[in-house]
Amino acid sequence: ILTLEGIEGKLFKPMALTITFAMAGSLLLSLTLVPVLCALILKPKEEKDTWLVADIFNGDYIEEVGRRDGWSEEILRKNRDTTDLQREGFRKAVKAGVNIAFGTDSGVYPHGLNARQFAYHVRYGQTPMQAIQSATINSARLLGREQDLGSIAPGKLADLVALACDPLAEIDCMTRVRGVIKDGK
Repeated sequence: ILTLEGIEGKLFKPMALTITFAMAGSLLLSLTLVPVLCALILKPKEEKDTWLVADIFNGDYIEEVGRRDGWSEEILRKNRDTTDLQREGFRKAVKAGVNIAFGTDSGVYPHGLNARQFAYHVRYGQTPMQAIQSATINSARLLGREQDLGSIAPGKLADLVALACDPLAEIDCMTRVRGVIKDGK
């Protein structure tokens, strides 16, 4: 059951968000919608194959660039309104037990900043381990590829990152990659 709360009468910046749902085993539906759908409250979680993939970092990047580049206050206000709704929707989805997979709107901000999303996952309800799993095993599950992706085991495809810190103690350390092992090399 999906319901919308707190959005009546609000104006939204024309900005897209992609939410992907996997339902009934193999049916995969990906919707690109305006940020109002980030205000979705997913209750109760009756279907174990319901997934949320959302970028909850991009609003801060838009705010930073908009202020720096002199965007109108109206645009910045709309960004703040939609960002707040998006993050509250994410928090409620986590609390309701909805499956979360890692996703970014990296077309909004430069590639390479994607790992900043981890801290936002934690700030808005996930544990550090849940945030990491959203980008690994949970994303593999969403794609139906957990047999060969998403975890480290003999015979699986694996890309590894080396960190000089413990992301379970300090999730921001996911942004400080020291090395990458791609395809086992």
